[in-house]
Amino acid sequence: MVYAENIKKIRNNFNLSIAKMASKLGMSSRTLTSYEREERKPSCDFAYKLYSAQFLHNLHLVTLNYIV
Repeated sequence: MVYAENIKKIRNNFNLSIAKMASKLGMSSRTLTSYEREERKPSCDFAYKLYSAQFLHNLHLVTLNYIV
């Protein structure tokens, strides 16, 4: 799925481990890992957390469509 690839690209763009990004987003590492592995589909709340933590501020907004 495109959302899993984009989540990983965003994390790698900021040079963050899964644990660090999950911490910044206020979620468990397991949850973030499950999104990247396509085991779970992220919610709109997750997209909002990405935006609120300023992970999406410098990215093209079309990316958001592929996250949720």
